[in-house]
Amino acid sequence: MVAHSRLRGALGIVLFVAILTAAVALGPERVVSTLLALDGSPWLVPILFALYLVRPFVGWPHSPFPVAAGFYFGLVAGSAVAFVGLVLTCLPPFAVGRYLREDRGALSRLGEVGEGFTETTGEARAVASARLLPIPADLVSYGAGVADVKTRSFALGTFVGDLPWLLGLVFVGTQIETLTTEGIDALPTAAIVVLALIGLALIGKPLYERFQAD
Repeated sequence: MVAHSRLRGALGIVLFVAILTAAVALGPERVVSTLLALDGSPWLVPILFALYLVRPFVGWPHSPFPVAAGFYFGLVAGSAVAFVGLVLTCLPPFAVGRYLREDRGALSRLGEVGEGFTETTGEARAVASARLLPIPADLVSYGAGVADVKTRSFALGTFVGDLPWLLGLVFVGTQIETLTTEGIDALPTAAIVVLALIGLALIGKPLYERFQAD
């Protein structure tokens, strides 16, 4: 049992190092060049979904994908493609987080902290709040898995919290003439600030009530 726990911990370290290395080596420019190469391909949709699946394991950012969906498919169809891709790209790191939380070391203690937080705010509310904040989507997925958030709560929180970002990025994709590294970060700063404030507001009341009770 101890050896198994150590193996989980080692896998967590290896995964973290691998993703960090990939994030440095495979930046936004590589994402955009890969997505541009799909232009006119009859395999566009299956390849795009395959890229969605591997994305969290090669350190690619999420934002170019809904932009590409809007660029290739338009607002309505692009939103549908981006939503399916969102589910595909968030579940693997969530599942990995749930697996790694069985480690009895630092991840287990981190999971206990996360569970305490989600018990105070509610699981779906905590995930939605984190999704609305401008922090890496994969960090939220891994964290929810480590905190042992229920799959249904994770899915609901992801839908509510990521939907405004997703629709905004798809819309950006419909307005550009070509995919560029500048285009993938084209959401107005004001919109980012507003969404972040909404995310904080979601958890403000339950946290305040918890501190008042203590």
